[in-house]
Amino acid sequence: MFHRERDASKVAIVHLVARLKAGGYNLLDTQFITDHLKQFGALEISQRHYHNCSKGRWPVKAISPRW
Repeated sequence: MFHRERDASKVAIVHLVARLKAGGYNLLDTQFITDHLKQFGALEISQRHYHNCSKGRWPVKAISPRW
């Protein structure tokens, strides 16, 4: 991500997550797990788990406690 200010991408992801939560979203598919995303609680799940989550079947442990 390109930015003019230091850590701007961190502020952007925090804002995005807040907006998604406010809108009732429970899943943010990032495609890849990076150290940057891990610091915000991103976690990798199996394809089967992802499909269940995307269909509204949410096991409690699928949601990071940091969210």
